[in-house]
Amino acid sequence: YRLLMHSFDDQAYAYQLEGDLLDAFQDTRAIEKYSHAANLYLKTNKLREAAAIYRDLISMDPREILYIQRLIEIYN
Repeated sequence: YRLLMHSFDDQAYAYQLEGDLLDAFQDTRAIEKYSHAANLYLKTNKLREAAAIYRDLISMDPREILYIQRLIEIYN
C-alpha cells in the first residue's frame, strides 16, 4: 500500500485504495480510511466519488447518521 500511495497524486483516491485493501481483509479500519477519502473528495468538489463512498459507508455501518446526512447533503 505504501508504494501505491506514492504513485497517485490524488490523496482521496489513495485513502480509498487503502480502505479497499483493508476491507478486502475485513479490517474495521477500512471505515476510517473510506471516511477520510470521502471528506477529501468533498473538499475537492468531487461529489460523485464522495457519494459513492458514503453509500459504501452506509452499507458498512448503517447506524452512523453522519454518513446518511452527508449523502443527503451531496444529493441536494
